[in-house]
Amino acid sequence: MLSETDQLRARFAPNDRVKFAYQEWMVEGIVLRTNSKRAVVRVDAEEFTVPYERLKSDANVAEERVRRIESVLQLALELMAQHGLKGWRFKFDHSTRRAGSCHFREKLITLAFDLARNGTDEDIRDTILHEIAHALVGRKHNHDATWKAKAKEIGGSGERTHRLQFAPPRWNVTCENRCWTHTAQQRNPKLICSTCGSRLVYTPYSATA
Repeated sequence: MLSETDQLRARFAPNDRVKFAYQEWMVEGIVLRTNSKRAVVRVDAEEFTVPYERLKSDANVAEERVRRIESVLQLALELMAQHGLKGWRFKFDHSTRRAGSCHFREKLITLAFDLARNGTDEDIRDTILHEIAHALVGRKHNHDATWKAKAKEIGGSGERTHRLQFAPPRWNVTCENRCWTHTAQQRNPKLICSTCGSRLVYTPYSATA
């Protein structure tokens, strides 16, 4: 069963139009990104960090999203049981770049929440099998031939890394002279433009920027 936090987060996604009470007013804005317990919402030119329980949106869409996350949870538990991971647990994490992880000491497999929400069924299944293979062969094998053989044996691709972009970027990036534009998950103040040598300028991500 989904945790209360995951149930609330599952209901909202970037670019949703939402409403929430602010002081004595009900205001409307656009979700920029979702965190573990709150959404960042833009209202006109201002940003608010709002707990999920205060947000209102399309109830039908929200319930469909919750069912989607619940189905991924069920898939993970079924695959773990199928491959004999007794005593292991599963949960969603809040990574925006790492698709999944295997924690040997805690006997815990995690999957990025945004991958569960935005990824294809094939990518989600392969990521879960990737982590199950780690659990089966043990920590010392990392991504060696033994791990790869086990991943393929249980139905995975055996690929060591992924090229998935399952979470929206946090920043629009350009240089002071606007030689180019790009997006990024993190800011790096040490980088400069390779074209003109000026510093980089980061602004909160917007699909229309």
